[in-house]
Amino acid sequence: GLIASYYTVMGMGPFGAVDIRERLLIFQTFITTITVVGILLSTSMKAEAFKQLRLDSERQKAQLREKEKVEAALRESEENFRLIADAMPNLAWTCLPDGKVTFLNRQWKELTGIETDRVESEFWLSILHPEDVQNCLQQWKASLETGYPYQIEYRFKEKSGAYRWHLGRAVA
Repeated sequence: GLIASYYTVMGMGPFGAVDIRERLLIFQTFITTITVVGILLSTSMKAEAFKQLRLDSERQKAQLREKEKVEAALRESEENFRLIADAMPNLAWTCLPDGKVTFLNRQWKELTGIETDRVESEFWLSILHPEDVQNCLQQWKASLETGYPYQIEYRFKEKSGAYRWHLGRAVA
Protein backbone atom coordinates (compact mmCIF):
# COMPACT_ATOMS: atom_id res chain seq x y z
CA GLY A 1 0.00 0.00 0.00
CA LEU A 2 0.97 3.56 0.53
CA ILE A 3 3.38 2.88 3.37
CA ALA A 4 5.30 0.24 1.39
CA SER A 5 5.47 2.69 -1.57
CA TYR A 6 6.80 5.42 0.71
CA TYR A 7 9.51 3.16 2.14
CA THR A 8 10.45 1.97 -1.33
CA VAL A 9 10.79 5.57 -2.57
CA MET A 10 12.97 6.38 0.42
CA GLY A 11 15.15 3.35 -0.31
CA MET A 12 14.01 1.43 2.75
CA GLY A 13 11.78 -1.55 3.34
CA PRO A 14 11.54 -4.78 1.35
CA PHE A 15 11.94 -3.02 -2.02
CA GLY A 16 14.77 -0.73 -0.99
CA ALA A 17 17.10 -2.15 -3.65
CA VAL A 18 14.85 -0.98 -6.52
CA ASP A 19 16.67 1.30 -8.98
CA ILE A 20 16.14 5.09 -8.95
CA ARG A 21 13.85 5.22 -12.04
CA GLU A 22 11.47 2.71 -10.51
CA ARG A 23 11.61 4.60 -7.22
CA LEU A 24 10.64 7.83 -9.00
CA LEU A 25 7.77 6.06 -10.74
CA ILE A 26 6.63 4.62 -7.40
CA PHE A 27 7.06 8.09 -5.85
CA GLN A 28 4.90 9.66 -8.58
CA THR A 29 2.26 6.97 -8.02
CA PHE A 30 2.53 7.60 -4.27
CA ILE A 31 1.99 11.39 -4.71
CA THR A 32 -0.88 10.84 -7.16
CA THR A 33 -2.53 8.42 -4.74
CA ILE A 34 -2.13 10.86 -1.84
CA THR A 35 -3.55 13.67 -4.02
CA VAL A 36 -6.53 11.58 -5.10
CA VAL A 37 -7.21 10.49 -1.53
CA GLY A 38 -6.94 14.16 -0.43
CA ILE A 39 -9.34 15.28 -3.16
CA LEU A 40 -11.80 12.52 -2.29
CA LEU A 41 -11.61 13.40 1.41
CA SER A 42 -11.84 17.08 0.59
CA THR A 43 -14.86 16.51 -1.68
CA SER A 44 -16.51 14.34 0.93
CA MET A 45 -15.80 16.91 3.63
CA LYS A 46 -17.04 19.73 1.39
CA ALA A 47 -20.22 17.80 0.64
CA GLU A 48 -20.75 17.25 4.38
CA ALA A 49 -20.01 20.90 5.09
CA PHE A 50 -22.46 22.05 2.40
CA LYS A 51 -25.05 19.63 3.75
CA GLN A 52 -24.53 21.07 7.25
CA LEU A 53 -24.74 24.63 5.92
CA ARG A 54 -27.98 23.78 4.11
CA LEU A 55 -29.41 22.25 7.31
CA ASP A 56 -28.32 25.30 9.33
CA SER A 57 -29.86 27.60 6.73
CA GLU A 58 -33.12 25.64 6.78
CA ARG A 59 -33.16 25.77 10.60
CA GLN A 60 -32.56 29.52 10.54
CA LYS A 61 -35.33 30.00 7.98
CA ALA A 62 -37.71 27.92 10.13
CA GLN A 63 -36.74 29.93 13.23
CA LEU A 64 -37.27 33.18 11.31
CA ARG A 65 -40.71 32.00 10.11
CA GLU A 66 -41.61 31.04 13.69
CA LYS A 67 -40.37 34.40 14.99
CA GLU A 68 -42.43 36.23 12.35
CA LYS A 69 -45.54 34.23 13.34
CA VAL A 70 -45.01 35.06 17.03
CA GLU A 71 -44.45 38.75 16.23
CA ALA A 72 -47.60 38.85 14.06
CA ALA A 73 -49.62 37.18 16.83
CA LEU A 74 -48.23 39.68 19.35
CA ARG A 75 -49.14 42.63 17.09
CA GLU A 76 -52.64 41.22 16.64
CA SER A 77 -53.00 40.68 20.39
CA GLU A 78 -51.85 44.24 21.12
CA GLU A 79 -54.24 45.61 18.51
CA ASN A 80 -57.12 43.63 20.02
CA PHE A 81 -56.22 44.89 23.49
CA ARG A 82 -56.19 48.50 22.28
CA LEU A 83 -59.54 48.08 20.53
CA ILE A 84 -61.12 46.66 23.70
CA ALA A 85 -59.47 49.27 25.94
CA ASP A 86 -60.60 52.12 23.69
CA ALA A 87 -64.15 50.72 23.48
CA MET A 88 -64.69 50.68 27.27
CA PRO A 89 -66.07 53.80 28.94
CA ASN A 90 -63.45 53.67 31.74
CA LEU A 91 -59.98 55.15 31.91
CA ALA A 92 -57.58 52.28 31.22
CA TRP A 93 -53.79 52.24 31.38
CA THR A 94 -50.82 49.91 31.61
CA CYS A 95 -47.37 50.36 33.07
CA LEU A 96 -44.07 48.58 33.54
CA PRO A 97 -43.06 47.00 36.88
CA ASP A 98 -41.17 50.20 37.74
CA GLY A 99 -44.41 52.20 37.39
CA LYS A 100 -43.65 53.84 34.03
CA VAL A 101 -46.92 54.26 32.13
CA THR A 102 -46.85 52.59 28.71
CA PHE A 103 -50.44 52.91 27.49
CA LEU A 104 -53.47 55.13 27.97
CA ASN A 105 -56.78 54.45 26.30
CA ARG A 106 -58.71 56.99 24.24
CA GLN A 107 -60.84 58.08 27.24
CA TRP A 108 -57.78 59.64 28.87
CA LYS A 109 -57.44 62.02 25.93
CA GLU A 110 -61.15 62.77 25.88
CA LEU A 111 -61.21 63.52 29.61
CA THR A 112 -57.90 65.32 30.09
CA GLY A 113 -56.75 66.38 26.62
CA ILE A 114 -53.47 64.48 27.09
CA GLU A 115 -52.04 63.01 23.90
CA THR A 116 -52.16 59.27 24.63
CA ASP A 117 -49.52 58.36 22.03
CA ARG A 118 -46.87 60.52 23.77
CA VAL A 119 -47.03 59.37 27.38
CA GLU A 120 -44.43 60.72 29.78
CA SER A 121 -43.70 58.61 32.83
CA GLU A 122 -45.30 60.90 35.42
CA PHE A 123 -47.74 62.87 33.24
CA TRP A 124 -50.56 62.07 35.63
CA LEU A 125 -49.02 64.17 38.39
CA SER A 126 -49.81 67.26 36.30
CA ILE A 127 -53.54 66.42 36.25
CA LEU A 128 -53.81 65.04 39.79
CA HIS A 129 -55.33 67.38 42.37
CA PRO A 130 -52.51 68.88 44.49
CA GLU A 131 -54.12 67.62 47.74
CA ASP A 132 -54.13 64.03 46.41
CA VAL A 133 -50.53 63.85 45.17
CA GLN A 134 -48.78 62.77 48.41
CA ASN A 135 -51.26 60.00 49.31
CA CYS A 136 -51.37 58.78 45.71
CA LEU A 137 -47.57 58.54 45.43
CA GLN A 138 -47.27 56.71 48.76
CA GLN A 139 -49.89 54.13 47.86
CA TRP A 140 -48.51 53.69 44.33
CA LYS A 141 -44.97 53.17 45.64
CA ALA A 142 -46.20 50.66 48.25
CA SER A 143 -48.11 48.71 45.60
CA LEU A 144 -45.07 48.57 43.31
CA GLU A 145 -42.79 47.45 46.15
CA THR A 146 -45.11 44.83 47.66
CA GLY A 147 -47.11 43.64 44.66
CA TYR A 148 -50.37 44.30 46.53
CA PRO A 149 -53.31 45.65 44.53
CA TYR A 150 -53.51 49.42 44.25
CA GLN A 151 -56.80 51.15 45.01
CA ILE A 152 -57.33 54.85 45.65
CA GLU A 153 -59.84 57.64 45.22
CA TYR A 154 -58.38 60.78 43.68
CA ARG A 155 -59.27 63.79 41.58
CA PHE A 156 -58.10 64.38 38.02
CA LYS A 157 -58.26 67.67 36.17
CA GLU A 158 -60.45 67.54 33.07
CA LYS A 159 -59.89 69.51 29.85
CA SER A 160 -62.29 72.15 31.19
CA GLY A 161 -60.04 72.70 34.22
CA ALA A 162 -62.55 71.22 36.69
CA TYR A 163 -61.51 68.31 38.97
CA ARG A 164 -63.52 65.10 39.05
CA TRP A 165 -63.29 62.18 41.51
CA HIS A 166 -62.12 58.81 40.21
CA LEU A 167 -61.57 55.39 41.72
CA GLY A 168 -58.18 54.08 40.64
CA ARG A 169 -57.38 50.38 40.72
CA ALA A 170 -54.38 48.45 39.54
CA VAL A 171 -52.83 45.04 39.96
CA ALA A 172 -49.10 45.12 40.51
